[in-house]
Amino acid sequence: MAIDDFGVSHASLNYLRVLPVDKIKIDKVFIQNIMSGSKDYHIVTSIISLAQKLGLVVTAEGVETEEQLELLTRMNCDEIQGFYFSKPVPHDTIEGVTKSLKKELFTLLH
Repeated sequence: MAIDDFGVSHASLNYLRVLPVDKIKIDKVFIQNIMSGSKDYHIVTSIISLAQKLGLVVTAEGVETEEQLELLTRMNCDEIQGFYFSKPVPHDTIEGVTKSLKKELFTLLH
Protein backbone atom coordinates (compact mmCIF):
# COMPACT_ATOMS: atom_id res chain seq x y z
CA MET A 1 0.00 0.00 0.00
CA ALA A 2 1.28 3.47 -0.87
CA ILE A 3 0.37 6.89 0.47
CA ASP A 4 0.22 9.26 -2.50
CA ASP A 5 0.83 13.02 -2.22
CA PHE A 6 2.48 12.55 1.17
CA GLY A 7 2.76 15.77 3.13
CA VAL A 8 -0.34 17.47 1.76
CA SER A 9 -4.10 17.24 2.08
CA HIS A 10 -5.28 14.07 3.83
CA ALA A 11 -1.89 12.28 3.86
CA SER A 12 -1.44 12.31 7.61
CA LEU A 13 1.47 10.97 9.65
CA ASN A 14 -1.13 8.97 11.54
CA TYR A 15 -1.60 6.78 8.44
CA LEU A 16 1.96 5.54 8.94
CA ARG A 17 0.89 4.20 12.34
CA VAL A 18 -2.46 2.65 11.52
CA LEU A 19 -2.24 1.44 7.90
CA PRO A 20 -0.06 -1.33 6.44
CA VAL A 21 1.92 1.14 4.35
CA ASP A 22 4.86 0.00 2.19
CA LYS A 23 5.57 3.19 0.29
CA ILE A 24 5.11 6.95 0.48
CA LYS A 25 5.18 9.31 -2.45
CA ILE A 26 6.41 12.83 -1.63
CA ASP A 27 4.13 15.38 -3.25
CA LYS A 28 5.60 17.45 -6.06
CA VAL A 29 4.96 20.73 -4.23
CA PHE A 30 7.95 19.90 -2.02
CA ILE A 31 10.13 18.87 -4.96
CA GLN A 32 9.51 22.00 -7.05
CA ASN A 33 11.51 24.29 -4.73
CA ILE A 34 13.94 21.77 -3.30
CA MET A 35 16.95 23.50 -4.93
CA SER A 36 16.20 26.98 -3.59
CA GLY A 37 17.40 26.38 -0.04
CA SER A 38 13.83 26.68 1.17
CA LYS A 39 12.09 24.75 3.91
CA ASP A 40 11.13 22.21 1.25
CA TYR A 41 14.70 20.86 1.21
CA HIS A 42 14.51 20.09 4.93
CA ILE A 43 11.00 18.67 4.66
CA VAL A 44 12.09 16.28 1.90
CA THR A 45 15.21 15.13 3.74
CA SER A 46 13.11 14.55 6.86
CA ILE A 47 10.47 12.56 4.96
CA ILE A 48 13.15 10.39 3.34
CA SER A 49 14.85 9.79 6.70
CA LEU A 50 11.55 8.94 8.40
CA ALA A 51 10.57 6.57 5.60
CA GLN A 52 13.92 4.79 5.78
CA LYS A 53 13.68 4.40 9.55
CA LEU A 54 10.21 2.88 9.13
CA GLY A 55 11.39 0.54 6.36
CA LEU A 56 9.28 2.23 3.70
CA VAL A 57 10.07 2.87 0.05
CA VAL A 58 9.98 6.57 -0.76
CA THR A 59 9.17 8.07 -4.16
CA ALA A 60 9.69 11.71 -5.14
CA GLU A 61 6.99 12.97 -7.51
CA GLY A 62 7.32 15.84 -9.95
CA VAL A 63 11.04 15.73 -10.72
CA GLU A 64 11.66 18.02 -13.70
CA THR A 65 15.39 18.80 -13.72
CA GLU A 66 18.69 16.96 -13.64
CA GLU A 67 19.65 18.96 -10.54
CA GLN A 68 16.59 17.69 -8.67
CA LEU A 69 17.37 14.14 -9.78
CA GLU A 70 20.98 14.37 -8.61
CA LEU A 71 20.02 15.88 -5.24
CA LEU A 72 17.33 13.28 -4.58
CA THR A 73 19.77 10.52 -5.56
CA ARG A 74 22.29 11.88 -3.04
CA MET A 75 19.49 11.92 -0.45
CA ASN A 76 19.02 8.18 -1.11
CA CYS A 77 15.48 8.58 -2.40
CA ASP A 78 14.40 5.11 -3.54
CA GLU A 79 12.29 6.07 -6.55
CA ILE A 80 11.98 9.20 -8.65
CA GLN A 81 9.28 10.09 -11.14
CA GLY A 82 8.36 13.13 -13.16
CA PHE A 83 8.54 15.01 -16.44
CA TYR A 84 12.35 14.85 -16.32
CA PHE A 85 11.96 11.27 -17.51
CA SER A 86 8.82 11.57 -19.62
CA LYS A 87 5.56 13.37 -20.14
CA PRO A 88 2.45 11.16 -19.71
CA VAL A 89 2.47 8.41 -22.33
CA PRO A 90 -0.47 6.55 -23.93
CA HIS A 91 -0.79 2.92 -22.81
CA ASP A 92 -0.06 1.47 -26.26
CA THR A 93 3.39 3.13 -26.45
CA ILE A 94 4.60 2.67 -22.88
CA GLU A 95 6.74 -0.43 -23.50
CA GLY A 96 9.02 1.33 -26.01
CA VAL A 97 9.32 4.40 -23.80
CA THR A 98 10.13 2.27 -20.76
CA LYS A 99 12.98 0.49 -22.57
CA SER A 100 14.43 3.83 -23.68
CA LEU A 101 14.19 5.31 -20.18
CA LYS A 102 15.88 2.29 -18.60
CA LYS A 103 18.86 2.74 -20.92
CA GLU A 104 19.07 6.49 -20.14
CA LEU A 105 18.76 5.94 -16.39
CA PHE A 106 21.42 3.25 -16.41
CA THR A 107 23.74 5.65 -18.23
CA LEU A 108 23.04 8.44 -15.72
CA LEU A 109 23.65 6.26 -12.68
CA HIS A 110 26.74 4.42 -13.91
